[in-house]
Amino acid sequence: MGIYISSSVPVSVFVMSSSRASGDTFLAFPLDALGTEYDILAYLSWKSGYLSEVVFDAPFDGTIVNMTVENQSTVVTLDRLDQYQMLTTTQTLTGALVSSNKPIAVFSAASCDTGIWRKKWSLHI
Repeated sequence: MGIYISSSVPVSVFVMSSSRASGDTFLAFPLDALGTEYDILAYLSWKSGYLSEVVFDAPFDGTIVNMTVENQSTVVTLDRLDQYQMLTTTQTLTGALVSSNKPIAVFSAASCDTGIWRKKWSLHI
């Protein structure tokens, strides 16, 4: 389920995701900053079992979202405050193309980023 924030004065909204030893933060954009076309960056970790993932959030009823990954398309219809999550441990979602008939918010992530050093620890992004 999505979150809807309404205010009669300007506000800034920051969102934080945290786990035991890692955390990430992002700035939430207002509705008029959302788009209808996105390129996904959500690479797959070199460590097995970690996720490449993407989430679509729909602020409007009747939103049709198409995501194409390696020539395979997934089409979903979302209503206001609906979310759709796609995750995989077998292929990267980086390079996927997302389009919609109405503006949407798109969040992509990797559940384990070991960076270029490939150390024993990882960060989710």
